[in-house]
Amino acid sequence: MGTNDQTPRDATHLAAHLRTTMTHHDHTAASLARTAGLSPQYLNHVLNGKQRLSTRVALLLEDALHTPGLGRTLLDIQTTTEINRLRITTTQDLRQEQR
Repeated sequence: MGTNDQTPRDATHLAAHLRTTMTHHDHTAASLARTAGLSPQYLNHVLNGKQRLSTRVALLLEDALHTPGLGRTLLDIQTTTEINRLRITTTQDLRQEQR
């Protein structure tokens, strides 16, 4: 798995939060991508957990959706997900070493 990849399960909460905000503002993925100046493919990759959300893109989405704090929220969700995944991996590695 590359450094920009997430499993779809890991991206679920981030995608759900972003999709809810999009719906609240009457945006589809295509219309949000256009408004934020992103390629639709890139946004779909983020929504499907195939691409990490960059700080720059998080702020573009916040601006496009007129939702102060959205960028930080999305990045916090992503960071928490990554920390939890690392904890699980580290715990599994330690258990294997103890065998």
